[in-house]
Amino acid sequence: MEGSSLKISELLFNRIRVLQSVTPLQIELIEKLASSITEAYQNGNKVLVFGNGGSAAEAQHFTTELIGRFKKDRKSLPAISLNSDTTAITAIANDYGYDQVFARQVEGLSETGDVLIGISTSGSSPSVINALETGLHNNAVCFLLTGTRKNLKTTEGITKIGVGGEITALIQEMHLTLIHIVCELVEDKLGLSEFPGYENLPKITNESDARELDFTKSGDITWVNGCFDLIHEGHLKLLNMASKKSPFLIVGINSDSSVRKIKGSDRPLVDQNSRANALLLLGFVDMVIIYDSDNPLKLLELIKPKFVVKGEEYAEITYPELDYLKRSSVEITYVGNVKGLSTSSIIEKARF
Repeated sequence: MEGSSLKISELLFNRIRVLQSVTPLQIELIEKLASSITEAYQNGNKVLVFGNGGSAAEAQHFTTELIGRFKKDRKSLPAISLNSDTTAITAIANDYGYDQVFARQVEGLSETGDVLIGISTSGSSPSVINALETGLHNNAVCFLLTGTRKNLKTTEGITKIGVGGEITALIQEMHLTLIHIVCELVEDKLGLSEFPGYENLPKITNESDARELDFTKSGDITWVNGCFDLIHEGHLKLLNMASKKSPFLIVGINSDSSVRKIKGSDRPLVDQNSRANALLLLGFVDMVIIYDSDNPLKLLELIKPKFVVKGEEYAEITYPELDYLKRSSVEITYVGNVKGLSTSSIIEKARF
């Protein structure tokens, strides 16, 4: 059993590493795809997506998120998965060859300004490439979602977004993540997102500036607070649990002066700005507020979170904000600590 658990952990961390390997250039291309889709919808155009095998399933997933909804009930957005029409696919394959199954559909369905998205883990599927090249002739905006295989040649005019490395399964998983990110960006850009207030909030702020912000348009908020000096496994466990409670996670951290009052003159080891930036790099932390107060009560009264997540050591004690949380019907979750692990214990060991 222990061996299986280690294997699962290894596989999970492999996927985390793939996610963390996304470069600024790849992020720029993902933004380009979302912007192109948004512009197409604003101009009355549509999106066509296609692929083979697992990529076909992802093409259908993509268009379903657009036609149905991603986060919020809103108007349907025009999107067609070209690998869903089995009658057309089998007829075209029989009459013209499989390499033309998507190209023939693109020829008849695409118009100037439409967005075409071909999905191919290898990046060289003839049926996908032929369709994209046909789309270029129809003045469509063309994208290829693929892996990061070296020396992959693509036709000029087709924007290649390569993510996930060269292992098919990991590429497909990255494509699904990319699809969800793009759908969320499109809803945001079109003003259809569930929580449009997110974009108006800074990533890092201090307590006094936070009082000038409007949190009422940000939907359900989850709150976590602490010093977060030397982020360790216990912190990650707590934050991971918190991130699952709602779409927006705010982490409050004690300022350097506040940490010194609580922990002593030799703390913190890491300054407040570095701690804030480190938390944002985790990806699932949406905002960090640095506060000088001994406790976050006034911030909680301002933000009015729906969820608060704390370490299990708080379950048996009365802390300053507890009465407010109970009166406000805030859902409090206590997360078990990692046995024997704390920032103080790590520092103590380092000193010897």
